Amino acid sequence: MINELLSRKQRQPPFLLLLLLVLLVLPSCAVQQPAHRGKPAPIEGPKAPVVESPEASVPIQPSPSVQSGPARSLYAKANEALASGNPGQAEMLLERALRIEPRNALYWHLLAQSKYAQGDFGQTVQFCRKSESLAGNNNKLRQDNRNLLQQASSKR
Repeated sequence: MINELLSRKQRQPPFLLLLLLVLLVLPSCAVQQPAHRGKPAPIEGPKAPVVESPEASVPIQPSPSVQSGPARSLYAKANEALASGNPGQAEMLLERALRIEPRNALYWHLLAQSKYAQGDFGQTVQFCRKSESLAGNNNKLRQDNRNLLQQASSKR
């Protein structure tokens, strides 16, 4: 009988050996995420305060009102903010409107006007060009873009 128990123990692997084997194999099944190899995201610091120059106080003609579109209320509020001398608020509202309707030439033109009022003539030129590319057959808007573009280009 003792011989029979000994022979049975020799055929079965010891419990500790089996446990050790499981502990060694189990971690190799875990999947590790590869390290990100792209460029690290740039760290943005606080934005510099906007300084209004005396040249930026040139009266700006507001664009025609928007009759339809999902972001028309944002456009209307931005137009009011710009008319009341708050181009920073107008810029924020227009950026929201452009996320909703990125192909609206009037929104780009009003954003160009807000940048002009803040003295950022380079951005004014860029946004006028964007508005011009989307203006289609809106001749009034095309003329407004050309006028603002000319004013901003002369101040760059």
